[in-house]
Amino acid sequence: MIKKILLILILLTGVVYGRGVIYADHRFLPNTYIDGLRLDGNGYEKGETVKANAPLLKILQKNKDTGAIVSETINMATDADYQASYKVKDLLEAQDELMWFKSLFGKTELSGLALDGHYNMDKLNNRISDLYCFREENVSAPVDAHVDLVNGKLEIVPEQDNLQMNEEAAHSRIVDAISRILKGEKVESVDLSEDYLKAEVRSDSPELAARLAEMKKVTDKKITVKISSDSSQTFEGEKLAELLKVENGEFAVNEDRLAEVVKKIYEDNYVSSYEFIDQEDLMRTLGEALLAAEDKNVEVSWIDSYPSSGNRNNRIEVSISKQTLYYYENDKLVFTSPVVTAAPGITPVGEFEVTKIDGSSILSGPTWEERVEYWIGFDPTGVHKGFHDASWRSEFGGEIYKTDPSHGCVNMPTNMVARLWGLVHIGTPVTIYE
Repeated sequence: MIKKILLILILLTGVVYGRGVIYADHRFLPNTYIDGLRLDGNGYEKGETVKANAPLLKILQKNKDTGAIVSETINMATDADYQASYKVKDLLEAQDELMWFKSLFGKTELSGLALDGHYNMDKLNNRISDLYCFREENVSAPVDAHVDLVNGKLEIVPEQDNLQMNEEAAHSRIVDAISRILKGEKVESVDLSEDYLKAEVRSDSPELAARLAEMKKVTDKKITVKISSDSSQTFEGEKLAELLKVENGEFAVNEDRLAEVVKKIYEDNYVSSYEFIDQEDLMRTLGEALLAAEDKNVEVSWIDSYPSSGNRNNRIEVSISKQTLYYYENDKLVFTSPVVTAAPGITPVGEFEVTKIDGSSILSGPTWEERVEYWIGFDPTGVHKGFHDASWRSEFGGEIYKTDPSHGCVNMPTNMVARLWGLVHIGTPVTIYE
């Protein structure tokens, strides 16, 4: 009897099991899902399709300031018009028919199934181009390691990888992820954090080290500028390096700084408006020497433009900016004196000559009158503009002329104008310049 009951149970179980296998071949088993969508109970036929959910792709990038991971989502439905579906036939075949009874006790998620789908590539490309990593404010191109002057020293400046996405790699990764999804692979994120461009030239480059050694020949040399038989100026080290700059890996002359240096040499060695250093020539020759890879000697050129007429042996020169008078005799500076003038224009600027030499005189204007002991006139009349003592002043030179100027004449200390008065003669050249 027991054997008969067992046999009946086995037969019934076999029938039930067989019916389950047959059912699973034509219908979805209980608690069966695909992409979170429940399949059983919907009456799907083998020739039908089941619409798939559009994927949400997390795109991992780097924060431009901190380098931390930035996550941004591409919704394939709205960002690329994504549409895809599963064939019911494929889904049914993916069920484990022989283990159908397991569906009675828990959820079964089907996976790894290919989809039929399409999306708008142009729209997707537009969305990719709008990612955080491609926005202009978040992009900084990598900078190759290079040789440059840093605080007067030639050295290798390390590369900066910065953050500029490899656009081709980014597009390829995202499109590949979608292709894998359509093939049935589960993909939730695309990591672009390693697809940023890197500087091509690294600081440990042997070629860069060789370039540094070659360029050091330029900065390690010495340039001697011969100003006169007993005067010269040397440029080396940082003093030389500040006259250079590096452009596109090559040395160039720092024209602005060189112009300042040449002007200083010119001013420090100025003789007169007739005899001075040729600044343009010195700019050229010193500029050429700066770019050479060996020591150089540069000799300045002097411009000698004394007029053919007049007395070049004895002359007076006045610098308004320096508030100084220079007296030359036989082309040699005999003495200098501090003065007080008016501003350029009030005290005339240009070439003149002594037209009157007088002793005690009365100088006057609309509201003033002063007596002077020495008068050396240089305007055409000899009475309106001249050199004279100014006993009412206790100081001369400096910037007094800016706050307490003369009326247009050149005020001098009494002892200095007395000396000048005894040396000049009618016709002595006078040059006044700013």
